[in-house]
Amino acid sequence: MAWLISVAFLASVYFQNQIPIMPMLEGRTFNLMPQQGIPVIYPGTQTQILRYNDAMPGKNLVLKKGQAVTLNVHKQFGDTDTTHWHSLYLSPANDGSPHTPILAGDGWSLTFKILDNAANY
Repeated sequence: MAWLISVAFLASVYFQNQIPIMPMLEGRTFNLMPQQGIPVIYPGTQTQILRYNDAMPGKNLVLKKGQAVTLNVHKQFGDTDTTHWHSLYLSPANDGSPHTPILAGDGWSLTFKILDNAANY
């Protein structure tokens, strides 16, 4: 039984990938630049991703409840994309989806008040 526990422990250490902690941005105005990247997430394998401001997958935005923030998305490459603010409480016009496309060389700016409590979104 002890050998089984030892094997399980060693397997859990060996087969886990460390998740990086993203840098944080604080303030009321955030300039976000989508960029293409091909990092090595799993050893020996490259993965094509879209990241923001040279961070993978993006930087953490520290938003304070009650403050108004401005998010500026500047797209410089490729096809039409959109940026979606997962689970933040805001109007559909500001939430990013297929109805708010961002063309290459174009941008999107929105200002809204933070209504959410502390959490990861």
